[in-house]
Amino acid sequence: MALIAAAVGFAAKGAAVAAYRLFHPPFLLTALTACDPLGVRFALLVLPLFFDLRGIAPHAAAPAVFDALLVFGFAAQCFILGLAIHFMTRSVSRRTAFLILAALCGTLYFIPWVHHDLRGTYSASRDGKTYLTIDEECGSFDEPIRLDGAVWRYPIGHAGGVEPGSHTIRACGEEIGFQIPAGVVYRFNYWGP
Repeated sequence: MALIAAAVGFAAKGAAVAAYRLFHPPFLLTALTACDPLGVRFALLVLPLFFDLRGIAPHAAAPAVFDALLVFGFAAQCFILGLAIHFMTRSVSRRTAFLILAALCGTLYFIPWVHHDLRGTYSASRDGKTYLTIDEECGSFDEPIRLDGAVWRYPIGHAGGVEPGSHTIRACGEEIGFQIPAGVVYRFNYWGP
């Protein structure tokens, strides 16, 4: 049961990652990251073991390895879930096992997950307004950070109110576009390509 769950999870996540890399639909990026926070966390923790990510531009192979780690992390979660189902159905009745799993899934649904995308993380703001926090400099202090052409007046690590939607940040001679959903605190922390 656990191996079947892992294989199905590996195939499903692998197909979703491949579809995103080929066609780039925005909803799929949200599904790959926001709906699998443990897989993203695993990939973010393991990726520095393979590459030095302290520079502005990471190694060219880093995105492919990150994708592979996302797929592996999801498959590992499916394997663990398959093991749990296997042992629960052997030691308790099927109805009790179903109720325990339903309660666990229901509890996990209400945990306030932090969502990830390429440029940073975001979570719901307490007041329902939209904020941006720039967590770190891009590496050079010669030019001020600009958001949508205006100088960003907030210190590094402090939130400032913004409108939701598409934004462009400029610093260190680079211009980066990104999206901020409505009602979140968005923490911009990745200056790479």
